[in-house]
Amino acid sequence: MAIDYNANDIEKSQVTATINPMSIQTAYPNAAEKDFDNVLATEKGWFNAESFASINFVSTSIDMTTEKNAVMKGNLTFLGVTKAVSLDVVFNGAMTKQPFTGKPTMGFSATTNIARSDFGMSKYVPNIGDNVEIMIEGEFTHSGE
Repeated sequence: MAIDYNANDIEKSQVTATINPMSIQTAYPNAAEKDFDNVLATEKGWFNAESFASINFVSTSIDMTTEKNAVMKGNLTFLGVTKAVSLDVVFNGAMTKQPFTGKPTMGFSATTNIARSDFGMSKYVPNIGDNVEIMIEGEFTHSGE
């Protein structure tokens, strides 16, 4: 995840995120019987990581709704399908000197819902829910550049 933060005009900031589908962790209770996380990550009908090695998000706009809340719109590319999504964002705070790194740091939370079938992941719909809630917790440290 990366943020190009514009402190003078937050709405001109840009966020990008890349997720490796091989990083999926479900905590499925019968994982000892079968590597369920690997099944979801690699098999066609699920994340199909061999054909689609990343899930990507690029913001297109940020609209501040209050001092600490915003709606961030952008394009989500998942399984080769790109669709516009809207995330509800909360600014959690900032520090000029984070206690562990000593660098300026700020944190955000974001949520959205998608229908996985809109992106081509329709395996077992409707028996397994189509609506997926996405929750993102991000902390950004100033790189010094």
